[in-house]
Amino acid sequence: MSSLQAWAEQVLVGQTLAEKLLEPPAFDDPSWAFAVPSEPGRPPELRFHRRGSARAPKLGQLGTAAQRGRVLHLFANHELLALELMALAILRFPDTPRAFRRGLSGVMAEEQAHLVAYLDQLARTGVALGSEPVGAYFWDALSPIDDPSRFVAALALTLEQANLDFSREWAGAFRAAGDAETAAVLDRVYADEIRHVKHGLHWFRAWNPDGDLFETYRAALRPPLGPHRARGTGAFDADGRAAAGFPPEFVDRVATFGASRGRSPDLYWFNPAVEYEVRGATPAGLLSAFEADLAVLPAVLAGRDDQVLVPRVPGVEWQKRMLEAGFSLPAFVTEPDGPVRRHRPWGWSRRAGAILGVVPPAGHVERLSRAWWCDREIPGLDPLDRPSVVRSADEAAEAVASRPAWVIKALYSAGGRDRIRGEGPLGPGHRKWVDRFVAAQGAVVVERWVDGVLDLSILAEDGRRLGITRFSVVGGAWAGHLTGRWTTGLPASIRRFLQEARVAQALDAAAAAVDPGGAYGVDALIYRQEGELRLRPVVEVNARLTFGRIALALGARQHPRATGWLAVVPRAEVERASLPPLVVRDGRPWSGTLLLNDPASDPTFLAVWTLRGPSEAAR
Repeated sequence: MSSLQAWAEQVLVGQTLAEKLLEPPAFDDPSWAFAVPSEPGRPPELRFHRRGSARAPKLGQLGTAAQRGRVLHLFANHELLALELMALAILRFPDTPRAFRRGLSGVMAEEQAHLVAYLDQLARTGVALGSEPVGAYFWDALSPIDDPSRFVAALALTLEQANLDFSREWAGAFRAAGDAETAAVLDRVYADEIRHVKHGLHWFRAWNPDGDLFETYRAALRPPLGPHRARGTGAFDADGRAAAGFPPEFVDRVATFGASRGRSPDLYWFNPAVEYEVRGATPAGLLSAFEADLAVLPAVLAGRDDQVLVPRVPGVEWQKRMLEAGFSLPAFVTEPDGPVRRHRPWGWSRRAGAILGVVPPAGHVERLSRAWWCDREIPGLDPLDRPSVVRSADEAAEAVASRPAWVIKALYSAGGRDRIRGEGPLGPGHRKWVDRFVAAQGAVVVERWVDGVLDLSILAEDGRRLGITRFSVVGGAWAGHLTGRWTTGLPASIRRFLQEARVAQALDAAAAAVDPGGAYGVDALIYRQEGELRLRPVVEVNARLTFGRIALALGARQHPRATGWLAVVPRAEVERASLPPLVVRDGRPWSGTLLLNDPASDPTFLAVWTLRGPSEAAR
């Protein structure tokens, strides 16, 4: 065989593995016209299954020869696909420099060696090539590309770059399973893959000499490919990428780039002033700064496939710290991007609907009102603890007469705002306050005030109870949340009360009784009256996401023996403090501090997560 094109065509359309494994020729000759086939030529047993390939075992599931064989079958098909796609590139881009095509043929020779090595290992497992269905994802994504620069962006800079992570990760898994021979093959694949990526990077830069490398690369890709496909799903190999020639800033941006790997994303948006939005107000002043500064906070709840709507994308350094702490970051977007599976604002309002481009669910305004749950039958609620909804100062005066100490709250507010406290009769100033909020919101709520011992919140969504959290209140306002086990550090007397009063079960029943639908939290209070501990199972019903939900998610990520605390504080306080760096143990945050929003974005507020190991927590 005398020409590179003839050899490439044989690799692409040949019906046997022997044709796929022919050695490349020693020279090139003039090209000819070539029509791209709908599929590469293959033996019948290796033709594409359009419904997808078989699912391979996971990293820790390599205990049997059959399991290892299924993984090797997948690897062999990937090498075969790479060979066929590179052959297609040689045929499709005959006007590219001879050095590019000859370099690509050299890469193909190494891919052939990988395929042979995988086939040898596959034979050891007893799994026959073609016994598993093989998918067409890579072929379907790359075969339509009609530009050489975009082709190397897709193959070398995306799929082969991702294999730097996959090959190292799987080498470790096979070695741990006692299969050192296959692990050595994967070590060789990893070393060769660095050169393959380097070849692609050289030519991508040659064809795109100007502009920001990452943005040029990103623009060259078409869905379903994107920078998120240029990394594996586990450990990120920055050293291999550096050896391939990527500059550090490019490596960082690949490491932190978030986007869906398949399903449509959930779109999160942080609008903590939702109770004010339902009154037609727009956040202003410190409330506006609070919303903008903490816009990234839903990243704690979101998955890697999701999006978080933000006014500005957080910096790469902050994203790297979050990744190092074990978070799988979503995509941060400044406007909704593409189809969305589910819209997840902090809470629903007309403003949320307008910004997200959807109609809010019916009844969202009523469910955010404190009056919404007041007439519900709630198991275990003392009649004296049931709030009274009043619509005038005279009604409020009558309601406080039966409550020696009282608090009056606006129907729509959050975070301890818009409330007054007192003892005895209603004074003139109190009456003016009531008149003002009744005029604005139609009513206010009067409650008995008691001295709290323990503030709790039970979190739920769509009828499913997610867990209990414990928080702190100062002056009626939220001051922070414990993360991890909510009973940590409680005195024996309170622990005994929790058990005897079956508090967890009572909170679960209360949450079911006041369920507003969607995501919600129910605040509860343990208080002391006449020397005895008592439970108020419902103090607030928050028909939205809450900081308790953030705390619950953080607690699930931290080391099980650690104790954490979540708070939002002015940046100036953080800058004056000496915060210890985060320490990760066994892949989980153990001690130190992690800032949950980007301090480099000049925020007014910072969400601070502080952790202590057992010995530190005891001090």
